[in-house]
Formats: sequence, C-alpha cells, structure tokens
Amino acid sequence: ANVISNIDKYLEIATSSGVNAIVVDLKDGALAYPMEIAKEYSQTAYDTAINSYDTYKNAIDKIKEAGIYVIGRIVVFNDSHYGKDHPEDCISSPVSSRLWPSGYSRGAWEYNVALAIQAIDDMGFNEIQFDYVRFPEDAYNMSQNSNTDFKNKYNEEKAETIQNFLYYATDQIHKKEVYLSVDVFGECSGTYVTSYGQYWPAISNIVDVISSMPYTDHFGRTTDTWTNAYQTVYNWAKGAAERQNEIPTPAVARTWITAYDTPYWNPTVTYGAEKISDQARALVDAGLTGGFMTWNSASNINKYNQIKGSKWVYNDRIEWFLKDIFNDVNSNYYKWFDNNIEKLDLDGLFDDVDKRIISSELLNFEIHKTNKFTVNDIIKYYQYLRVVNKWIEK
Repeated sequence: ANVISNIDKYLEIATSSGVNAIVVDLKDGALAYPMEIAKEYSQTAYDTAINSYDTYKNAIDKIKEAGIYVIGRIVVFNDSHYGKDHPEDCISSPVSSRLWPSGYSRGAWEYNVALAIQAIDDMGFNEIQFDYVRFPEDAYNMSQNSNTDFKNKYNEEKAETIQNFLYYATDQIHKKEVYLSVDVFGECSGTYVTSYGQYWPAISNIVDVISSMPYTDHFGRTTDTWTNAYQTVYNWAKGAAERQNEIPTPAVARTWITAYDTPYWNPTVTYGAEKISDQARALVDAGLTGGFMTWNSASNINKYNQIKGSKWVYNDRIEWFLKDIFNDVNSNYYKWFDNNIEKLDLDGLFDDVDKRIISSELLNFEIHKTNKFTVNDIIKYYQYLRVVNKWIEK
C-alpha cells in the first residue's frame, strides 16, 4: 500500500536512474485491490484487499505512462487467506500448523491463474510474476512424518506437479499475449531436485523468465558470504548458467539481487550502489545476462535513493546483446557490426521517443527472442541499445 500511495516518489527514482521495469504486488495473501474473480475462490482475500480499484489502477497507469514495463507479482501457494477458505486444499502435517495450499491442489492452480488473467484485463500488465511456486521449505521434514497428507490426488512427484502447474499457467497467460516469470530459491540451481519441488531445468524450460533469489546472506550463518557480494553471486551464478546450458530453450534468467543491509539478522554491511554493481557484474561475468531486479522487502525508498547511482548495468549491455544473438564474438556477423555500427545514423535517431520506452521495448524483446532474426531486426535492436546506452551515460 505504501508503494502504491507514494508511486510518484518511486517513479522519480526510477526515471532518473535508468530503471526499465517495476514489480508491484498483486497478491501476497491479501489482494492488492478487490478482484471480482476472487469472490469465487477466496472471499477472505477479497474482503482484505489493500487498495481500492481506482487507487491501484491510477498507480499502474502512471508507471505505464512513464514508459516502464510493469510486472505483477502473485504469491501462489503460500496463501493463508485461500487456505482459510479451503482447508481441504492445504497440506496437513504434525510438522507445521501453517495453512499452506498444496502444490497438488488444482483449486489453488485455478485461483492464481484466474487472478492473473483478471489483473491483465484490468490493468494491462506486461508480465505476471509467480512467487512461492513450491511446497513449504520444511517439506522434507513433512515427508518424513507418516501422518503428513500432501493431498496428492494424482500421485505426482513434487517437481512434476510444479512443472505441470507452470505448463497450465503459461498456456493460459500466453493467450493474453503476456509473459510469465517465476521466482525460485537459489538452491534449485543445484544438480538435484529439491524437496519443495523446484528443479531449475524443469521450470526454465517452461516459463519466459526464471528469477532466482541468491541473496548474499542466505547461504548460511556460519560463514560470511555477504561482505564480498561479487564473489558470492558469481559462485552461485556459475552453477545457474550451467543449468541454463542444459536446456535447449531456457527462460531468460533475470535474477533478484540483494538490496538491503546485511546480514538481515544483524545488519553490519551497507549495501549501496557499489554492492549493487558488484552483484550485477558477477551475474554477467558468470554468464547470466538476462538482467536483475533489486530485492528490498520493505521497498524502502531511502534504500532505493541510496543505490540509484548504480548505472554500471547498462555499460556493457551492447556486448551482452551481441553475445546472446551471435553466441560467438569472433563470428563474422559480430565483427561486421563491430566495424560498421558507427556508420549507422544514431544521432537524431528516435528524437521524439522517450528513451525509457525504448528500454522497456528492449526488455520485451529479450524475453521473446528466438534464433530467427532478420538483419533488420538485429540492426533495429542494436540501435536501441546504442541509444539507451548513450542516454544513460549523459
């Protein structure tokens, strides 16, 4: 509610620092605004909506008018409101008393996809982002207790049902010509299937964007992994890049990075612009070039003001783009563009176009890219990159 009611202040930061996308909550237990479809699935969620429809719509419209790509975040299975209304869909276990709808629950599947569809129709989101697409983090302990009931009606494996849910969700959301992204634990980039059902290749192969959360203070408490942000993120990202290369058609890997002082239980290391740059550089150096989002659970505007000086992220964007297209910087195509790009008429290009809109279009293009480019496509988007880069450097 604080972000929505103060959207002008957040947009002032975004538009002065090169931000090309903003993530806003649609559902984190409570709904961001009263969505009519919720009455069919969770009256509790509808009754506890945070903002009015008009207040929320006004904020989303302002973001879009600023030329910024808008992502709507939905917390999926960690939903006590839906759980209160549908205890029959929740995991039952002596290990935990939480009302956690099971990943096997088709009712929970339908509810979250229905919310996404209505939000797209109401607000015109560019992308829907699903968070908590998993079983509880203590699912392993639950599974060791014979009295746990995961409500597994169809006898599926956990990773199997998470993938099946994403098949269903992606199909429905794509019908609206909108992208789907999924947040995942950093751990799921390992070579094993996690007990809570997230397995990187099974998810990246389905959705448009996979957004992991390798927060630097989430790798345990006994070793300091937060002071050297670059090294921690780089070490993690190397493994994630390997998982991406195992898949013929991986999602864009757009990563959440730490944007709060660490460690969270006793903050002693300030995360300012330099730490943001360190993490962004680590991702690229490790081979994850899909961009990043900054995570601050409170959306603390003072912290965003502190980190907005980090503009490194755009400096090498042209090179990342060419590597993504041509895969080989030594290819003849790459060399031709490198030798001839200065001859293109960049000065005066897009004179009447807001550069944030160009940046937003780039984000859209990078998610949708395929291996089938025409020369005009490549020139067009290369020009976009050059213009955006020049604008940021001014």
